[in-house]
Amino acid sequence: MKGPLAIDREASAAAYRDFHADWERHVASRADALASLRPDLLVSNIPYASLAAAARLSIPAVGLCCLNWLDMRAAYCASGDRIAEQIEAAYQSAAVFLQPAPHMPMTYLGNRRSIGPIGRIGARRGDEMRARLGLGAGQRLVLVTFGGVPGAQALPLPEDPDIFWIVQLRGEATVANAACAADLPIPFIDILASVDAVIAKDGYSTLVEAACNGTRMLMLTRPDWPETPFLVEWAERNSRFSSLPYASADKALGAALRGLLVQEPAPPLEPTGIDEAVEAIAMIAHL
Repeated sequence: MKGPLAIDREASAAAYRDFHADWERHVASRADALASLRPDLLVSNIPYASLAAAARLSIPAVGLCCLNWLDMRAAYCASGDRIAEQIEAAYQSAAVFLQPAPHMPMTYLGNRRSIGPIGRIGARRGDEMRARLGLGAGQRLVLVTFGGVPGAQALPLPEDPDIFWIVQLRGEATVANAACAADLPIPFIDILASVDAVIAKDGYSTLVEAACNGTRMLMLTRPDWPETPFLVEWAERNSRFSSLPYASADKALGAALRGLLVQEPAPPLEPTGIDEAVEAIAMIAHL
């Protein structure tokens, strides 16, 4: 990655080539580590060489993710070659590949199983946050986050006296009426659950946790991110949601946010994938 939004295609392709040039050694070293641990089950999110090592030792394994590195490589680097065959075989070797919603299709995996969303539930502490920040009851709190990954170009946040901005990382604020989440003695998930809206990139965690906490979300989409169509389709059905191309944020962010804030929040969504994943893992581990 070049920051949270841009893929370094050349470096990614080189990393895959270098790793698979020494594929047997990588699998063998992981097999040695697993043999010393003697686990009853491996749960992988989603380093595929570990799955291949588990298969070599006949250790049951579970894949658990909304995406996988085979699809990511196909989107940015290459597909249909020896590297792709090794990755797919590793994923196919798992007893099951659990796909928490929303997920990429992965239709080529015969062991895939869709489950519900997985996310954390925060405590609503909006009044406490406003008191700490010295805000009036009518001011809206809006969180801006790019997953805690530095390197994003600062968003041109609108100067609006009715909005107080909370940014995740220092240096991301472009207006005076803003604070950094790290300066609040409040867990980040509680901040997300307490704000009136969150602005974030197209990615699983913030989207799902906004839905599970009933927080409105404005997603800034990238034209090349493979997950985006599936994230958007799910969010439109399950949350109070709007999307905007990241490239248009400098001109259209304020209007898109105002349109979202006038809508009533959606009811919080239950993260049913947690219990479904636990049940599947427990069954395969014979617990």
